[in-house]
Amino acid sequence: MIRSIRALSIEALADDHAAAVAPGVPLTAPTDLVRRHGQLHVDLTAAPGEYTIGGERFEGMLYNDAYIPPVWRLKPGDMLTVALHNSLQQPTNLHFHGLHVSPRGNGDNVFLHVGPGESFQYRIPIPHDHDSGLYWFHTHAHGFVSQQIIAGLSGAIIVEGITRRYPMLRGMKERVISSPDARMLRRSTKPREQERCATTSNISASS
Repeated sequence: MIRSIRALSIEALADDHAAAVAPGVPLTAPTDLVRRHGQLHVDLTAAPGEYTIGGERFEGMLYNDAYIPPVWRLKPGDMLTVALHNSLQQPTNLHFHGLHVSPRGNGDNVFLHVGPGESFQYRIPIPHDHDSGLYWFHTHAHGFVSQQIIAGLSGAIIVEGITRRYPMLRGMKERVISSPDARMLRRSTKPREQERCATTSNISASS
């Protein structure tokens, strides 16, 4: 079984033939930001950036200049604080997808927009009875959501403790593969050639 995977699937068609995808560098695990003494503080800057997929360079929007941000690791009962700094030319914000947390105050409020050049600090108390598992954070600024997520503004959150519910997973090695939605379209010089497109599948299981 595979414990936590966000898999990137790529389909390429050109003149009714599948285009070959050159082998890339070996997959590496994302780094971790791990809670300490019941707290996790993240300093997060959203800014324009470039990254390479399959040998091709794309312009996008990145958190802390990373195409794959570190995985945030928490436990039920922890306090998550995120200082979001907006270095984009458009509003942005954060949504903590799947977490059962409040939108009140400095919470998970998708209607709050952080303007260009502005900062905002989120305070997200994780309930003591919160389910463990794989979750994700991403921009949710209305009118800009799809564009910003496709450009790279997302990352993974793991709430620890899954072995308490599923003890048979104890001792199994965890592997995390994380890939944002990279629905990048490339202009074609051939009239009938279809553009290459990459889409994201979200899967959570165990390994």
